[in-house]
Amino acid sequence: MQETPLGKDNLPSKAQVYLIATHGLLTGDAAQKIENSLLDEVVVTNTVPHELQKMQCHKIRTVDISLLLSEAIRRIHNGESMSYLFMNVSKND
Repeated sequence: MQETPLGKDNLPSKAQVYLIATHGLLTGDAAQKIENSLLDEVVVTNTVPHELQKMQCHKIRTVDISLLLSEAIRRIHNGESMSYLFMNVSKND
């Protein structure tokens, strides 16, 4: 994670800062850096395990994408449209 010269004091007073990443490869002291950063929340998928880092940093949130991936694999295997997934997956899935 690269440091940015932009600090929270340069943002509007009610601004929140989020980092969203597909794979939570939180190696080394990443959890500590996130905890001490200006980030309000880091959202990662459950494509790699990172439970230890979540215990070290309350700002990390995991989104389960297992059902989405299994449906994508099924559709590809059966020659079905993938566009359904982009139009019909709810925000809670």
